[in-house]
Amino acid sequence: FMLGYALTLDGLRSQIHPMLDNFGESLYFSATTIVPLSYGDFVPTGLGARLAIIFESATGVGIAALVITLLFSLYASFQAREEMVVQLDAVAGAPPSGVQLLETVAERGLRGELIDTFDEWRAWSAAVLESHLAYPVLLYFRSSHDNEAWLNSFGAVMDAAALMISTVDEDEEGPARLMFTVGNHLVEDLAWYFRYGASSADPLVDREEFNEAVARLKAAGYQCHPSDAAWQYFTKVRGKYASRLSLMSQRLAITPANWIGDRSYVPHADGRGRSHRKKKVPLASGSPRSGS
Repeated sequence: FMLGYALTLDGLRSQIHPMLDNFGESLYFSATTIVPLSYGDFVPTGLGARLAIIFESATGVGIAALVITLLFSLYASFQAREEMVVQLDAVAGAPPSGVQLLETVAERGLRGELIDTFDEWRAWSAAVLESHLAYPVLLYFRSSHDNEAWLNSFGAVMDAAALMISTVDEDEEGPARLMFTVGNHLVEDLAWYFRYGASSADPLVDREEFNEAVARLKAAGYQCHPSDAAWQYFTKVRGKYASRLSLMSQRLAITPANWIGDRSYVPHADGRGRSHRKKKVPLASGSPRSGS
């Protein structure tokens, strides 16, 4: 804008007092007008120059208003996203876990709150879908608290929904399925933004981890489907979003959480994690490096 108005004013030199000597002065006059920060050292005297100055001043005010509005909009979207992340800590822990979420609501007699949680995160997913695709820079705004990340919290709720759909035989399946549908839409659209290909069907959770989760859910009081059938359904459900969610987690340099992110090393409190490093093979006794 400033350069365009400078070219316009440069063509109207004769209508400005004192007359602009070169394009540098035209650019200076344009810059002090669009801010607006005019010092009065140049004054438009002709109709064309006056109209150009009026339009440029209005343009400057409009740009400032748009920038301020955008900043407030970005902060409002960020704040709304993070409020839900902080609230989830109370039931899902930090870093969050879908299994712990289900455990906590059962052990504390908050099964009714589980439906509200799924409903709230369904609305959260829709809001993030709209705001973060409109302003992709929000994807890179990190959570301000330790052991918290918006993608991990979202993944924990998705895992809880996946377990309710595939494994747990309770009344909360309906709200969980609705949340999962909207949440999976969010994953697909974010994957489109990052230009990820087709999702892998790998649930990124092995059978041993799944069996441990089922045992914890049963201990918390949940009725569960038969293990083999539940595992097959769980792999199908989680395979829809797990690989893309983990790719995004690594892309955004988010600290891995339970079942989310880089699974080669997960820094849980109990020190467990799946290592994909190759084990060293002992050298044969006749090997040159065996010390013989």
